[in-house]
Amino acid sequence: MNDSLPLPTTYPEDSAVTGMAHKSRLLAAGLWPYLLAAVMVTLLRVPTLTNRILSIDEASYLVHALRLRSLEAFVFAFVYRAETKTQLGLVPYMLANALDRSNALLLVHVFGLVAAIVGCVLIIKIAWRFAGALLAGLAASAVWAIYLVVGPGYPQPANLDGYTFFQAPRLEYFQTPFLLAAVYWFLFGCEVEAYPDSRRRATNLLFLAGLCWSIAALIKPSAALFGLPLLFALPLLITTGRRLTGALRRGGAMLAGAALPVVLVFAPYLFHPSGIEALRFSFTELSSQYAEKGDHKARVLELLTGLSPMFLAAFVLTLGVALVGTFVYRRHTDLLMSFRLPALMGMLAIALFVGMVPGQGHVYYLVPAVPFMALTITCTLASVIRRLASRRGRGLAWGAALLIAVTYLGTNIEALIKYPEQTLHDAYLARDRRRFNLDGLVAYIKSTTPHDGTMWVYYNTPELFVLSERLPVTLDPAGIWLDYIWSEPWFQRIAADLAAERPHLIIGINRPRYHYPHTSPLLEVPVVGDWIKRNYICDAHLIRGVVVCKRPDLGRP
Repeated sequence: MNDSLPLPTTYPEDSAVTGMAHKSRLLAAGLWPYLLAAVMVTLLRVPTLTNRILSIDEASYLVHALRLRSLEAFVFAFVYRAETKTQLGLVPYMLANALDRSNALLLVHVFGLVAAIVGCVLIIKIAWRFAGALLAGLAASAVWAIYLVVGPGYPQPANLDGYTFFQAPRLEYFQTPFLLAAVYWFLFGCEVEAYPDSRRRATNLLFLAGLCWSIAALIKPSAALFGLPLLFALPLLITTGRRLTGALRRGGAMLAGAALPVVLVFAPYLFHPSGIEALRFSFTELSSQYAEKGDHKARVLELLTGLSPMFLAAFVLTLGVALVGTFVYRRHTDLLMSFRLPALMGMLAIALFVGMVPGQGHVYYLVPAVPFMALTITCTLASVIRRLASRRGRGLAWGAALLIAVTYLGTNIEALIKYPEQTLHDAYLARDRRRFNLDGLVAYIKSTTPHDGTMWVYYNTPELFVLSERLPVTLDPAGIWLDYIWSEPWFQRIAADLAAERPHLIIGINRPRYHYPHTSPLLEVPVVGDWIKRNYICDAHLIRGVVVCKRPDLGRP
């Protein structure tokens, strides 16, 4: 990312002196803000660099990554796994498995740390380059770094195991840097548009913005709406020449960039007829059934519990100020002297929030939205302070900003103090041990199957694959989708997969992690249970809380 390009000098009340002064400040800042952010994030996340912190999604992604062990399997991922997300988000998990499968969990946490650092660097770059507000960028990055380890600052949300859902890196960690990069390239492209000899460069930058947006949406579909505020903002941010023509041209470049990853991911299925059915199943039947579960209003309310009341109120207030300020100062044509940047950040945060509502309402979904909410707050405050400074109210403005910062930090102090101790406990695995004899089961799996042994687990316990280092089978290796949807064609599909792959072991957990009204023990699952009873030898008393089924050719359990 090149910060050497001077800012455009087309604003009405400022000459080239302002642009040069801003460039000088950019150079004077050097690397220290980014190093400071990297140190802050590292210190906060060091306690999470362990194999102990686990979550169901994290384990599930590691298991799904094991199914994509060849180039063909990666390209045609939906033939090997049933999901509503593409294989791009599994790249860190595949890399972790490839580097050191015994420590794959630790490696994923390291990758999560790297993603968090990159995200904070981009937050600072956006605020500093396009709003001239270094402290605003540092403050926004601090808000996000804290959120990544303690969430809203309290563990009350019903769908959290303490703070573990925030300490374990999720797909949102790897998605956020792409969203921030999309915004950076987008604003950079609008900036260089002011230079007649840089129009081609502007097109390339907008293409990169679309590319990053598309990758983020392919990692998690919740980002699909993210690019719309950017496209709608183009006529406001392109300030030279024919605005509408320029906006259409740059918008086309951005959409072309967004289309490229989509084509690369899905076009190969046109040459794989059997894969088209797998693709259709995942993106029509599976995704529609997933989205139908639950109530949208309930999801919105649940998502809002993932934001502290103070943070949410500050976002709403500052977004309102930014929108009003954008109208009042509409004659200012640059981002530096207007409220356009925080207003745009607020719209992006809202677009992400709306994209999260379908499906379920887990509060960790908010991880990619928080940076944009934080930028809305801090950049609006920076713009207000800049204007108050010209009216001899600078001291009052800085005092108010400091008070807000101290108050916000104070609401998270208790959670931050408790957080290192939380990481010392296997909160997630402790629940497993209460439900069944986890350690005895893992030892049994390792002692009775070869190192490349295969198994199928029912249900909602994908961590058994991670702990035992055995290979998964079927499109739904841990029975998560089967149990969640509980209807055909899942029973027939899983039974057919089991018949085709014949795993060494089939494990049934008697008490599920998540309870659904239709939940049934392993051998009572329609179609699947009957097939297992005909083809495997099962023992419900060998290990507490577990039904162990073994292939007849391997002897009795």
